[in-house]
Amino acid sequence: MWCRLGEVFQASDYGTSEKAYVSDEGVPVLGMGNIQDLKVILDAPKKLSLKSKDLPRLFLNKYDLLFNRTNSYELVGKSAIFMGNDNQYTFASYLIRLSFNLNYIRPEYISYLINSDWFRKYVVEPQIVQQTGQANFNGTKLGESYVPLPPFNEQAYLVNQVEKLLSQLNRVKEINEDSKKILDILNKSVFKEMFDKNE
Repeated sequence: MWCRLGEVFQASDYGTSEKAYVSDEGVPVLGMGNIQDLKVILDAPKKLSLKSKDLPRLFLNKYDLLFNRTNSYELVGKSAIFMGNDNQYTFASYLIRLSFNLNYIRPEYISYLINSDWFRKYVVEPQIVQQTGQANFNGTKLGESYVPLPPFNEQAYLVNQVEKLLSQLNRVKEINEDSKKILDILNKSVFKEMFDKNE
């Protein structure tokens, strides 16, 4: 059935606006640069003090979805699922965290849906607001967005199918990269042979 995204998630939170510092101690703060290729990269040199007023409320839990609400036009709206350990990371204010009841919702399904061309074209882009060189899509708009929600088993099936296709795509990319390397080596060896002959 079709429903508003706000009817699907259990909670929605903006990240911390407190200043984080490069440090060996504290809680790593994930930012908009940590959402890459449908994944949350857990490399976060900046830390927030454990005494922050935003903790423990803004600790991330496994399967939370992070949505990039502010970025360049082409990157705003990107999302990914946090797969780290509970209560060890937090997130910055440019991100929105969505939490789900895992008995009814596969967060991966919602993430793939949000990252789809369809969602981008018909939901995000028409409502992006440009401000001082950055694009913004706020949490209210996100919650009001209509999404198709199949039964739980079908969500799981669709996630499985998408992940199979992504795996195949990654293998093709690896083959292409290997082919380019081989071609580069062959080209270099051929040119070296030519130059050696002419010396």
